[in-house]
Amino acid sequence: MADQGQSQTTPAAGSQQPARSGQSASSSAWDTQRLPAAPAAPDALTGAAAHAANAPAADVWQPDADDTFGDDRLDHLGESALSQVESVRARARRQIREFLRAVPRTEVEATLAIVRPDGTARVFTRGELTTAIDRLRPRMRQIIRLAVEERWLRSQVCAYLQHISIKTFERDQVEALDLLMQL
Repeated sequence: MADQGQSQTTPAAGSQQPARSGQSASSSAWDTQRLPAAPAAPDALTGAAAHAANAPAADVWQPDADDTFGDDRLDHLGESALSQVESVRARARRQIREFLRAVPRTEVEATLAIVRPDGTARVFTRGELTTAIDRLRPRMRQIIRLAVEERWLRSQVCAYLQHISIKTFERDQVEALDLLMQL
């Protein structure tokens, strides 16, 4: 049986709940200080946990040819140590590589605007780049398809291509991206 001093209803938003027997209205069961803290949302990570959650796994990410040969030199030595043509070429390679990674082959109308090393601006569509990739030499085509578009590890691509060296991989990737830039 319910005690005469207790209410069996839940309060509506903004309404006062009747006080239970022995309690005043200000110290009711709905006092927010007595509620347990809500668990942290998964998107509210902070500090080291946030960094670890956003960082790629160590066995997934490997630096590309331009990350180890070309673009890093720009960051450490500055524009004065490299010729302007080399820096524009490295920047265009990086833009093409990022575009090929981000845009699937099915989106043939997606566009990319780059500045060529000779200073001319060019707009490519994903369809044009896909056609040009299909016309590359077989090993270059496989390197672009696997390492750039499919994001395979460099070591996996080298093993798949009959154990070519990392230097051969880097050379062919840079040469293929330079050829795509010249379309």
